[in-house]
Amino acid sequence: MVYVISKSGKPLMPTEKYAMVRRFLKRGRAHVVSRESILRSITQ
Repeated sequence: MVYVISKSGKPLMPTEKYAMVRRFLKRGRAHVVSRESILRSITQ
């Protein structure tokens, strides 16, 4: 489970689509906020 937060810091729906998360990270559209709770932030 990957928890997602918006650019403004509001929590969004968590996802289990790990491939999508990896692509967002690789393309720079998201970044890791916290490794302990596995939070990702959408940048665009």
